[in-house]
Amino acid sequence: MEQSKKAKLIAILAIVLLVAALTVSATYFKRKTWADDKIRVVTTILPLADFVEQVGGNKVEVITMIAPGDSPHTVDFAPSKLEMLSQADVYVKVGTSVDFELALMGDFEALNPDMPVIDCSDGIMLLDGEGDQHDDEHGGDPHIWLSPINAKTIIENISDRLIAIDPENTAFYTQNTNDYLDQLDELDEYIEETLSEKTNRNIMIYHPSFGYFSNEYDLNQHAIEIGGSEATAKTLESSIRLARLYDLNYVFVSPQSEKDRDNAQLIAAETGGQIVKIDPLPVNYILNMRAIANAIAQELK
Repeated sequence: MEQSKKAKLIAILAIVLLVAALTVSATYFKRKTWADDKIRVVTTILPLADFVEQVGGNKVEVITMIAPGDSPHTVDFAPSKLEMLSQADVYVKVGTSVDFELALMGDFEALNPDMPVIDCSDGIMLLDGEGDQHDDEHGGDPHIWLSPINAKTIIENISDRLIAIDPENTAFYTQNTNDYLDQLDELDEYIEETLSEKTNRNIMIYHPSFGYFSNEYDLNQHAIEIGGSEATAKTLESSIRLARLYDLNYVFVSPQSEKDRDNAQLIAAETGGQIVKIDPLPVNYILNMRAIANAIAQELK
């Protein structure tokens, strides 16, 4: 008898919790809707959202499929985002070998067949996983936005599409574009000056995110994770040997990936160094890239 009462109580509680969850979900879903008077833009990652807002200003509304703190390699998203995606005016994709896009862009386009897609990689020479130029349309290194020079091309790609969608505001988008291109030129000069006159050009990083950055500023990126595979005892041993060879004090890690920390900490402990976070998916691109340059400059001393 007591067991029967207990089972009923559990069943009632489960129903109450389910109703509460559905109510919260419905409230959230209703709250996440597009503004009526703006161009509706969906991007894959936060840096692209920043770029769109720099060009589009108050004439655009932007959401990202990959939220702050998420990794493009393992991501889940709320159904409300799919609903907003189905109503979007344009999608801004990285256009390289980002796992997320390779797996889902076909589904996104099927969900909103009339939605134009901006390929941010248009006009950019892609690199393979070893930092060499690559003719394949996807390339091997997807992180094109982490070079300020590439960022200028991305901005121009975004600007061209927004002007095509909203030609009446061409002057507005053009002015914003030119202003931000000037800021990117200043950023490029700042990084160049910050990293100049450093004799050691080697950095160690867990995930090889900074191939374009390293190519731009004459650095050697030594990645612990190779080809997207988990670090093995052999790769960890090799990384420790390289860190000692080049007298490296830092192991750079992404704040989006908790799994990187233990192995990075092991290498740092073996070499008397420390782990340092540098963000490949920033909300504010220019501020973050300056911070990255400053962190790397400390390693290159």
